[in-house]
Amino acid sequence: MKIQTDLSIGSSNAIFMDLLFNWLRKADINENEKKAHYNIILDAELYINEHIEEKISIPKLAAQFNFSEQYFRKLFTKIVGCPPKKYIEQTKIERAFTLLRDTSLTISEIADKLNFSSCHHLANSFRKIYNMSPTECRQSTI
Repeated sequence: MKIQTDLSIGSSNAIFMDLLFNWLRKADINENEKKAHYNIILDAELYINEHIEEKISIPKLAAQFNFSEQYFRKLFTKIVGCPPKKYIEQTKIERAFTLLRDTSLTISEIADKLNFSSCHHLANSFRKIYNMSPTECRQSTI
């Protein structure tokens, strides 16, 4: 009887060790997958910054980086710290600030260049971030 007990303990240990190593391998794969997703989202962030003067659609962006739209939004928010739509809008406003400061483009031209629906949309978004209008911004940098 004692031999069977030792055998069953040995079998139990073998099964436990097998389960443990399988779990550890999966955990390692998940970590590599997380790192890959992290890098892909950083690439998406870079893409947004480099193409901010183009129309950027979240569904197309998600597809470009091989994610479902919902999963892309979730990952982007988790890694970057804000939803992609908000990030795009903030990036556009930052670019508008630079254009107001460094060029003589009109506010209307800047709104067109950055694909805002109107000057008013640009002005309202600008005010939310910088607490001033684009006109006030331009006057303060002259």
